[in-house]
Amino acid sequence: MSKLFDDASLAMIPSAYKDGKLYSIRPTDGSGDFTFSRGSNLAATRVDVNGLIEKGRENLLLVSNDFSSSNWGLVSSSVTGSQAGYNGSNDAWKVDLTAAGGRVFQTNTTSGVHTLSVYAKAGTLDWVRIITNSSSTQDMYFDLANGVLGTSTYGGHIDATITSVGNGWYRCTLTDDKTLYNVRIYPAQANGDLNATSGNIYIQDAQIEQGLVATDYIETGASTAQAGILEDMPRLDYSGGASCPSLLLEPQRTNLVDYSEYYDVWFKAGTTPTFTENYGISLEGLQNSTRVQLDNNELFYRTPNAAQGAYVFSVFAKDISGGGSKITLRVDVPATKVATFDLSDGSIDTYSSDNALIEDYGNGWYRCMLVQNNDSIVNAVIAEGDNGLDCEIYGAQLEAGSYPTSYIPTYGSSVTRSADSDGFGVDVSSLGVTTGYTLFYELGKYNVSVASSWLAQTGAGARAYEVYGTTAIIKTTSGDVYPFNHGLTGTGIKVAVNYDGVNINVFTNGTKRGTWPANQTIWNGLTNLDMALNNLQMVNWKQLLVFPTALTDSECIALTTL
Repeated sequence: MSKLFDDASLAMIPSAYKDGKLYSIRPTDGSGDFTFSRGSNLAATRVDVNGLIEKGRENLLLVSNDFSSSNWGLVSSSVTGSQAGYNGSNDAWKVDLTAAGGRVFQTNTTSGVHTLSVYAKAGTLDWVRIITNSSSTQDMYFDLANGVLGTSTYGGHIDATITSVGNGWYRCTLTDDKTLYNVRIYPAQANGDLNATSGNIYIQDAQIEQGLVATDYIETGASTAQAGILEDMPRLDYSGGASCPSLLLEPQRTNLVDYSEYYDVWFKAGTTPTFTENYGISLEGLQNSTRVQLDNNELFYRTPNAAQGAYVFSVFAKDISGGGSKITLRVDVPATKVATFDLSDGSIDTYSSDNALIEDYGNGWYRCMLVQNNDSIVNAVIAEGDNGLDCEIYGAQLEAGSYPTSYIPTYGSSVTRSADSDGFGVDVSSLGVTTGYTLFYELGKYNVSVASSWLAQTGAGARAYEVYGTTAIIKTTSGDVYPFNHGLTGTGIKVAVNYDGVNINVFTNGTKRGTWPANQTIWNGLTNLDMALNNLQMVNWKQLLVFPTALTDSECIALTTL
């Protein structure tokens, strides 16, 4: 394999990437790099090298660490920059009161579940109050001398935290589920007391982001700033504990569950359902899972009113009862469908749906999935499975489709993740590939339907070779032929398509599938390679190679042997 690899003109093994680009490791001049696009939001996620779900993140505040009057509003206060900060910099700001009720503020129109955070340190005053100001104002006082929470004037928020980061500095956070119009930071002289007319505190690095917890700070300027999985970033995925990533490509999907992580707003049936937000460490590696405690016959649900079609309802769950809790997923359709999952061993206890799946995500977490092929979903229900339930949950999802895709976070409304790029490809005309060459690719986990292609080699304005659903299509002198069938779903396949200037030879998983006379007008002169055309289905690309000469049969067999 190493000798063959040395002969490849193009080698794409997912490793290096940036927003809008997937780099090939050969050639090194950029001519073999793939352009990439997906959409206009941060809906996509992946499993990272640590086995954690990684999201896109955005700081929705502007000039998030320039509290001067030209960028933030000042009421009865003044600010001084270049102060010693929590992170060893001189980027902190001193806020001095000039009258009672002094504050700094910024207008913002964030809606849904969001978390405001700011780093703060006591000066001559020991308290800070932060507010997300909306039709229903949320606030919290924070004790900067002792590192504890004070009280809230209005209540109704989801969570508040104060965390020491050293040298007298604390990160203060406030989480709520309201549409806000501004955020405010007040120096305070005591818990609930804004009557001081002088005195100061220090602040640094403010952030508003969607979600139940504060994540790593993202600096902003005149526009918001993002981190993590960006809109057009290729997703190098490590699902299943893989040591090497594969390129995850998926179709457009919408999570119809409007609150995928905040469950206290779900409708409840029963007298004592209990929800504890930010209870444990979720599959993000953050403390944003929810503890759910249900007695016998209790449940909670959302009502997405999904039209007729195929659907998958899923949630991540982890037993914390110590006695092996079972969780039930239910969809209310003309005939109610149910699946019950045993969280102690990852087994499916029983189901009356069209299908049920469970996937082990490690550390006691499972993704439980119920599949319905042709229904109108009225309610998506989570219930206890057998004499009560005590578990952590995270990431509920209801999506239209016959199989589950990666998690799409929602914070108050349904969210659509766009398809991973029709036309994701590369111009290979500079490689000098003419009348003899070999295309090789390897896929990891995949799930395809008949209306979907994985790879298209474009020459003379027409696609010469495609993997189309379960079958490869090649252009021959007599028309299209379909040389092999490898099943609807699978966990891995290697394919070599060998064009020797006269014939096409196709190999999969160490087996030669056949030889056909080529339509040379189309096959001569490889110009473009495109991935994921025509209503893409889920697939994981592990590698793609282009050889400038036709390999021998024995080389192709060796190359494609699993």
